[in-house]
Amino acid sequence: MAEHASEPEMSRVCVCHSRQEVEQLIKETEGTTQCKYVSVCNNKSFNNMEWQPSAKNRVFFEKKNDGKSPTIPFSGMPFIFIGSMSFECHLGKDRAKKKKERYAQNMVSGDQVHKKRRFLAQDTKKIGCPAELKVTRVATFPDHKIEKDSVWERKNAGQALRRLLQENKLLVWENTYYVLLPRLEDHIGHPVLGEVACVQKAANPRVEERIKELLKQGVTSVSEMCRRVREFVKGNLVKGEKPPPVARYRYYTLHQNLRNIMKSAWDAVLHSGSDQEKLQILAQTWTETDPGDIFVRPHCASEGFLLCYQSKWQQRLLHLYGQHCCLLDAAFKLTRHELPLFFLWVRTNVCYVVAAVFVVQHETKEAVSEALHVLKTWNEGWSPGYFMVDFSMAEINAVESVFTDCKAVLCDFHREKAWLEWMKNVDHGVLNQDEALASLKRIAAVGTLQEYKQAFKQLQESEEWTRNPLFQTWLQTTWLPEEKRWASVFREEALQNFITTNNGLERLNETFQYRPLKNCKTSTMSEIMTVIVNDFIPQWQKKYTQLNIQYSSGYKHSDSIHNFLHNRPCDMVMHILDRMTADLGPDSITEMSYGTFKVTSESDRESHVVTLGSSSTLPSCTCEDWKRNRLPCKHFCAGFKAGWTWDVLCPQYRDNPLFTLDPVCRNSSPPVSLPGEEILQGQDHEAEIKEKDVEDQGNKILLQDDAALLQELPTRTKTIKTVNTTRRRCIERLKAISDAVISVDNEDFLQSLEITLEDMAMEVKEYIPHDKRMALNNFTKSRKRKSTVVIHNAVPLLKRVYRCPKQLYTNRLSVPAEITKKVPVHVTNPLPTNSLLSVDQSNTTPLLELDLETSDHTKTQAWCTVEGTVLSFADRNVLLTGQPLNDKHINASQSLLREEFPFLEGLTDTAVISTAAEQVPATAEAIQIHHIDQHWLVSTSARGQVQLYDSLLPGSCIPLTLRQQLATVYRRYCRGQDGIIDVHMKCTQQEQQAVDCGLFAIANAVSLASGFDPADIQYNQNMMRGHLHTCLIKGKLKMFPHTQRKSSWTIAERHAMLSKYCICHLYKEKADMVQCDRCQGWYHYSCVNITASTVEQMMTIGYCCPNCDSELVPVCAGSVEIV
Repeated sequence: MAEHASEPEMSRVCVCHSRQEVEQLIKETEGTTQCKYVSVCNNKSFNNMEWQPSAKNRVFFEKKNDGKSPTIPFSGMPFIFIGSMSFECHLGKDRAKKKKERYAQNMVSGDQVHKKRRFLAQDTKKIGCPAELKVTRVATFPDHKIEKDSVWERKNAGQALRRLLQENKLLVWENTYYVLLPRLEDHIGHPVLGEVACVQKAANPRVEERIKELLKQGVTSVSEMCRRVREFVKGNLVKGEKPPPVARYRYYTLHQNLRNIMKSAWDAVLHSGSDQEKLQILAQTWTETDPGDIFVRPHCASEGFLLCYQSKWQQRLLHLYGQHCCLLDAAFKLTRHELPLFFLWVRTNVCYVVAAVFVVQHETKEAVSEALHVLKTWNEGWSPGYFMVDFSMAEINAVESVFTDCKAVLCDFHREKAWLEWMKNVDHGVLNQDEALASLKRIAAVGTLQEYKQAFKQLQESEEWTRNPLFQTWLQTTWLPEEKRWASVFREEALQNFITTNNGLERLNETFQYRPLKNCKTSTMSEIMTVIVNDFIPQWQKKYTQLNIQYSSGYKHSDSIHNFLHNRPCDMVMHILDRMTADLGPDSITEMSYGTFKVTSESDRESHVVTLGSSSTLPSCTCEDWKRNRLPCKHFCAGFKAGWTWDVLCPQYRDNPLFTLDPVCRNSSPPVSLPGEEILQGQDHEAEIKEKDVEDQGNKILLQDDAALLQELPTRTKTIKTVNTTRRRCIERLKAISDAVISVDNEDFLQSLEITLEDMAMEVKEYIPHDKRMALNNFTKSRKRKSTVVIHNAVPLLKRVYRCPKQLYTNRLSVPAEITKKVPVHVTNPLPTNSLLSVDQSNTTPLLELDLETSDHTKTQAWCTVEGTVLSFADRNVLLTGQPLNDKHINASQSLLREEFPFLEGLTDTAVISTAAEQVPATAEAIQIHHIDQHWLVSTSARGQVQLYDSLLPGSCIPLTLRQQLATVYRRYCRGQDGIIDVHMKCTQQEQQAVDCGLFAIANAVSLASGFDPADIQYNQNMMRGHLHTCLIKGKLKMFPHTQRKSSWTIAERHAMLSKYCICHLYKEKADMVQCDRCQGWYHYSCVNITASTVEQMMTIGYCCPNCDSELVPVCAGSVEIV
């Protein structure tokens, strides 16, 4: 064990006889000073355990104090220096400062800008503390010890020792370590003793190991991990002993440190070999359940990790749609995994679909090329002409090396995203970002070389270009050399058709959202691939199959749909039907030459040239509609009206698979036979478009699962006529409401109607198909007529209702039954019987009725769920009808705030915080909503002080329940030995309705979390309920509607002084107090009913407070302390 030297001047020098003793001594020193030491330098021989003495080494008998290394006193034994090692305080000099500066410069100069997620006022914890710990290792020779300290004795002993070393004789020597410990005053700039120093102390190693074990067992919640750690410390680490105080962060680590430990452990799991072994097992399972190709190669010394996956269904789509153009996307920010994840997309007739997935070790040309070679081997004959990629030279070079005849072009989505990220970086100095981005988009979108030069000239003449040389350098060195890859003017006509046809750009933007995979950011690679294989890819498969079946000939088409539009994608049909309504007939077409026509509009006499195309050219039109959509415009539709057929277009365009439904899906869907249906003949040629070749190829590769999926899809049950009639009636009623609202002057009723209509609009959006499709039919427009509907007897908003007492874990705020009554809106002068829509007079119902009274079954139905808090339709009615908010509204709002601001503490369940046993002190800035005496209010510790925001004027005294909660949650803000907590109570805006306190509590909490002081804000009280209703539905809390406060004289403010002691939690100056012998808490005489006559009795038998009285144990007499 380590022993201290005897001389007073060497009291800081310790002697150790092994490396383990040195490490133990350093740990004890760190535990004493609450400070960690890190090694900074050492020589080679210090850690060399095979070192042997030689004649070249000098022999010493002592080393005097030089202030830089330990002093070695004279002990009679000669010794030889082996090496030394230095440790410094972990808050010492920042030795990586230059490396950080170089890294910052590289990040600014690079194209891929990674903006910091949060601002750090102190970007390093280093403060230059000069404290150092020195260790010197020597070899001592006990057999050559001298008794007398003289020059002659030292010389003879040294010569004899060197003589033996020269003769290579066996000598007995021992390792000895001299450790020079720093003084407490050597630490500068940070505390080393007391509770404050505990914050900077590292976690106990056993606690850290326990955290890693719990993480492997599936504990991922920080709050649950804290609870498990407390149980481990009390039950295992200090079993049978007194547990350490809660302020000892070595055992009860901070939440942020806990997250760091969990992240480090999880990163180790992400890159472990066990996860790659699990992937190999999963690959075998996927191959058995879904026949396809999958390749997994674990990481080794010679080869990097590689995973490729493609099902048979994906192979068929790649052969069908991937011969012209494919898209390669690297999901960089999808996960936190270091292994790049790539998706190979193909553009189908209805949407983009994943055709393959692969993962590589690094994003290099070699790694990506190897993965593409594997996919090329699986798909014989696959040779795309174009590949759309991100602006990554590794991807570009890999694609063009694997497919020699392929050209890599930049994806418009990623190009604009890279531009926007670069401009948002404040270091680049782009002031007018919108104007600069619009100029770049204009350059990329022009269609001719002359327009391209003109757009670039306009950019050079702009103020942003002339003012910002960094912007000029970035564009000239990064983007202009690769202009042929991203500018539309340099793209071939066939590629431009592929990109823009059937709303290609809009579909591309929706595709890259990766919504089903956003919850996989912290998952392992095996978990990510499991979600992709079992959920992500099947979703796209179902969507593709369903859309192709829904618009196939198996369903009855409207009579107004032309034959050449049968079995076409929905977007294409909708586009052409809209152009068919133009007033262009056969008389407006003039043939100029074979395949070229001139179409002239009679209204504006504007002419455009239409070309049908040939074997080497594509169809075209000079109008802007064609250039933007690459689909038949109104000038083409004029030719279709005149008798043109789809076959007149060139084969390269008309046989494009993007314009035809998948033949495999069409043939697998059951046809629907209706009476009087005639067999399509004549111009119905779309069924023969490459049908035989494609069907033969598709049927061979079609999976049995696809056929089963097609059979399970529902058949159409309602006729088109019924849907059109119902839709027309709804439109008529909405028009009647719109006409009647103009005559209504009741402001309260209009506000209530606005909220109701907003809910109805959101419900209607839920029934709109995601891909904006509509049935292939149309209906005759009915003539307009004036409505005579008048709405009256509007009921104003309900006034304040006094609530019943709150109960834990129930529907906590009960409301009288008369509140939830039906509010009728009567309607006079119904529709006349001779109108286009006849109404049954025997069963007449009002056009509009706000039914706020719901059945018991409807009340219990879930309206929305927010992180475990289920809001029913009854809760929705409470919110929309001016009733007091209950605990479920408040807790759902706090849950949304926790999700938006994860590092914010507090926001505890309002029922849980009312229980003293469940109250947990906050360790950082916190926000908490409280329910006190049938009233809601919010507290915060933002800006370093406890503040209480109320929607009513602050009273003279804070209620006891609120004092208890504040004293517990904000215990860390106590000052002085009296534990004083200063609380500032504010009423920034008084509620107009007596039931809106809950709304103000939520609104103030959102403002505080967003960094705004409610004292600077004036809320719009008429819009608060509707805003909260919308936020709960969308699942995200935003700032409530407000304006900036013009003056602060209306703010009411009070100051209160609380205390963490006594059951009253009030600070009473010069009040007599007594200390409990068990919990060590202090209590006022008056609060615990102590009189002067009982003081002498307490001095002999001790005192136990009321909280500990039920568990009283005998205490030593005379131990009570009274002040």
